[in-house]
Amino acid sequence: MTEIKLIIGSVTYAMKAKGLLSRKGLHPRLIKQTRSEEGCTYGVCIPEYELMAAAALLREAQISYEVFRS
Repeated sequence: MTEIKLIIGSVTYAMKAKGLLSRKGLHPRLIKQTRSEEGCTYGVCIPEYELMAAAALLREAQISYEVFRS
């Protein structure tokens, strides 16, 4: 199964996103993404088949993110 990384930025918003997605029946996993020059960012990993649902929920909650495919 392919996982998609949704990089959100702050740990606070990543945790909010994880909680929201979990409550809606999705399967997020909190991650820490290290970027050498910019420091650390946080996000969630989700199964690829949940991407569209997760994107809609995060957009509705006004949580911005960047998508990275594993």
